[in-house]
Amino acid sequence: MGMLMKHCDRCHRQLHIGEKCPDCFRARNKSYTNAADNFYRSPEWLKVREQCIRLCCGLDLYSLYVNDTIEYGFTVHHIEPVEVSPQLRLEQSNLIYLSERSHQTIHALYKQGKYKETVIFLKNIKEKFVQGAG
Repeated sequence: MGMLMKHCDRCHRQLHIGEKCPDCFRARNKSYTNAADNFYRSPEWLKVREQCIRLCCGLDLYSLYVNDTIEYGFTVHHIEPVEVSPQLRLEQSNLIYLSERSHQTIHALYKQGKYKETVIFLKNIKEKFVQGAG
């Protein structure tokens, strides 16, 4: 029986499920500022992040609801960014698991002036998925 495999969202290297691409993960983590670095390495964040991944069953919920496609996530995204709503940085209702492609799409929607409707949509699909899974 073979191991379950996935592909890295960034470089498309084949990886085992649950494995992070060492090159892409290292490069991504170098871009954090000191304050962000402290937050994203904190035990509180790591716990909430893992809870979000479990609640989303490791799936990209945006791709599931918009494209009707099953993709594995890569990034726990703050629906309302930490810079906008720091009080929500550890709230499950403000977190969603996404592939890198969906993550970039959502940030593009924010920049196109569709911030409010995108936030509402993301919160709704997360809630709908979690309620359906429970």
